[in-house]
Amino acid sequence: MGYFIYLVRTLDIAYYITAGMFGVGSYLVLMHLKVELKQRLAAALLVAYVFLVMSVTVLSRGHLIQNNTLLKPFWSYAALIYGKNKYSILTEIVLNILMLIPVGFLLPFLVERHTVLYGFLCSLCIEVFQLVTKRGYFEIDDLIHNTLGVVIGYGIYRLMEFAVRKKK
Repeated sequence: MGYFIYLVRTLDIAYYITAGMFGVGSYLVLMHLKVELKQRLAAALLVAYVFLVMSVTVLSRGHLIQNNTLLKPFWSYAALIYGKNKYSILTEIVLNILMLIPVGFLLPFLVERHTVLYGFLCSLCIEVFQLVTKRGYFEIDDLIHNTLGVVIGYGIYRLMEFAVRKKK
């Protein structure tokens, strides 16, 4: 039994299960829905990007033993102002915002409404997956920053949509 547990940890089965789920999801979205080419392309890019984000934020990390939740909102801003590791905190904030900008940009190609809500739910799924697998920290600030990234991505989409309509 000990060898089986060692084998599972070594092969990192969670990574392959997640990759399989994204692969099946991609197939279902791209092959069975009657949608335009740009929607299929957006769906393929979105699925690939979300898998990349999951790989970086969850699957590539080791297991944490200690408590992996931080439910205090805006702690990172206090740490940015009063803390010693200002550069690393600022980097974490910026990266969390940048991480979901593509999601905010690609989602409107697939759904016309509730883009920010779906982006928030995407961020929540990442955080819950980190909590359950103990491969990262469940942080309220990450939800806030990721959702801000979705809003920025959606804003870029709207600006580009406006520019295309104005040219016509």
